[in-house]
Amino acid sequence: MKNFTVSIREDTYQRLEHLANATKVNTVGSLLSRLLDHTDQGIYRPQSWERGWLAFMFGGEAVDQAEAVMWEKSDQPRDANGDLIQAT
Repeated sequence: MKNFTVSIREDTYQRLEHLANATKVNTVGSLLSRLLDHTDQGIYRPQSWERGWLAFMFGGEAVDQAEAVMWEKSDQPRDANGDLIQAT
């Protein structure tokens, strides 16, 4: 697991805190963790709703490139949805 520090303005933090409380995520850290998880899903799951969200924010080409690099470096087999294929 990687850890990192993010610095944001106080007013931004307060808005994120309101969102965290409204969605019962409870903390800004948990909210950001959830957002990062959905970002990750948008990269490795091509049919996910998160893919369109990422393409809107960063452009489809950037998301496709991130996925290609992920597949290139992955040693775990995945199906067309990006989900891990379980060994039988």
